Amino acid sequence: CIGKPSTIPVHPTGPYLQNSMTLMVEAQEDLQPRSLLPCHRLDRCTSGLTICCTNPAVARLVQIQMDKKMVEKSYLARVKGMFPTSVEEVKKATDHFQGFSNWSMAEETIEIDAPISVDDVMKGLRAVNENGKEARSRFTALAYDSESDTSLVLCSPLTGRQHQLRVHLQFIGFPICNDTLYGGTQDATIKDDQKKASLNALSNIIVNDLSVENEDIGITKEVICAAKETCLVCQGKAEDAFSSSQLLVDGHSIDLHAFRYRINFGKKKQEGVCKEIIGAVECKILHLPDWTNLFPYESIAKALN
Repeated sequence: CIGKPSTIPVHPTGPYLQNSMTLMVEAQEDLQPRSLLPCHRLDRCTSGLTICCTNPAVARLVQIQMDKKMVEKSYLARVKGMFPTSVEEVKKATDHFQGFSNWSMAEETIEIDAPISVDDVMKGLRAVNENGKEARSRFTALAYDSESDTSLVLCSPLTGRQHQLRVHLQFIGFPICNDTLYGGTQDATIKDDQKKASLNALSNIIVNDLSVENEDIGITKEVICAAKETCLVCQGKAEDAFSSSQLLVDGHSIDLHAFRYRINFGKKKQEGVCKEIIGAVECKILHLPDWTNLFPYESIAKALN
């Protein structure tokens, strides 16, 4: 079990070929390259528990249990507004639902049943759609902070659609904080701090790289000076040289954290449906992100137990 920070992809993909979680852990633990096998997805902007194996057979076993919907996943999310805790409040939040979307409530837990499909291929955006695939999620309000007008919510996806929790929370009017892709607003302080950290890191890397001479391959003092004259970073204009995506701002770290996976094992009954649980393995990570400090620990402890 690995605690993945937000902004870091699980494995090399797209433009993120080096600073991925698997590569960093392999280097840290002195593992063979490509020997760490992720058993599931976790969005780059989401933090928390990631299950990985070095044994392909074990990794495949975990993946099979996930495909069979035998894995219970638990997340914490910070959302904008006071999350519903009564039937009347849920009715108000879901009064826009159409015939293909439904909700139910047991005690204080809300279950949303709303199909999801790809809405924008280029942006990787998902949305609730009548022709989408089945998607069901459960949400329970844990605490409310009046100063920030945000709620701490326990989230459990019952199906495995990409961005499912993010889409469903936006759909009922409670987007995840800092999730600008799905209606959330980004904290200005966090955005500024992230941009400054990215700019400082870029400046340090480039300055260090340009300080190395190697005349054997043509890197002379003159070449270095010429490069510095044309480099925006060297001129103190790194912000002009990189996009907001490259600087990890605008929704690249959202307030969604995976903290527990319970992998159930059971006997198969008719039509391959498991009716009897005979054992389980629970993976839990207790280190929580800073944004959970807005809420009383007693409310979080209920979810962690």
